[in-house]
Amino acid sequence: MNERDCENRKLIQKKIIGLNKSANIHGIIFQKPSNSQIDEAIEELIDTQKDVDGFLENSFHKPPVYRGVIKVLEKIFNLEGDEFIAYLKTKKVVLIGKGKTGGQTIISGLKTEGFNREQLTIIDSKTSEVKKKEYLMNADIIISAVGKLNPVDLNLFSKESKEVHYLQQDTYELLVKVYLT
Repeated sequence: MNERDCENRKLIQKKIIGLNKSANIHGIIFQKPSNSQIDEAIEELIDTQKDVDGFLENSFHKPPVYRGVIKVLEKIFNLEGDEFIAYLKTKKVVLIGKGKTGGQTIISGLKTEGFNREQLTIIDSKTSEVKKKEYLMNADIIISAVGKLNPVDLNLFSKESKEVHYLQQDTYELLVKVYLT
């Protein structure tokens, strides 16, 4: 890191500390992807009460991507709040992807609702094709948050399966899909 980068980093740190202290500032968002001076150490300076993205551990806010997933599923199943979460816990949920801005936010949101690793299967780039196919075939709900179009081979499912597209933010290259099997 050169001298200018160090100066910029110090300015960013000072600004975050000031924003944390200000009673007039209620939320802080870091646009992703960020520049080279903003790394996790800088992000962790944000007060968890003001972490609107919900990226920080113990954040006061639930991540917007997670909230979007839950809202869409609540509409699909015509259930809300705790009643929906209780229903969701009875389903085999598979999440494809665990990146910081997509899958990880869904994982952390589900954890705050009391989900454990046994109630949620996660498929990532290290999952074998055999296991991936097994998980997908046995899932009730598949949530894809990998930022790729058509990450699931729909030929694996019956014709009654529904594919629901609900969130695509091209600026983040994040695509989330829900598949009901």
